[in-house]
Amino acid sequence: MSSVRQNNTTFLTKISEVNQFYIVTIKKYMLKAHCYRVHPSTVQQRILRMQFGAVRFVYNYFLAEQQDRYEKKEPYLSFLDLCLKLVALKDRA
Repeated sequence: MSSVRQNNTTFLTKISEVNQFYIVTIKKYMLKAHCYRVHPSTVQQRILRMQFGAVRFVYNYFLAEQQDRYEKKEPYLSFLDLCLKLVALKDRA
């Protein structure tokens, strides 16, 4: 799960297989980080796993798309093109 704010980046990272999660905030242009330990419930763990799986699918899908374009010597797709393809992909599902 990742969300970007102006000058800040916040992301959730899984530290170990014991279902301990840390929320890490890194301020842009500063070498400073804050870690918060969260203990999600069983339902929240399931939701996080589904969210991470969806993010991983989208990342791998578009990475393969860009790699295919590279092998065919075609130009890369822009961010806008990728967003439009993502909307079309969501409509198909």
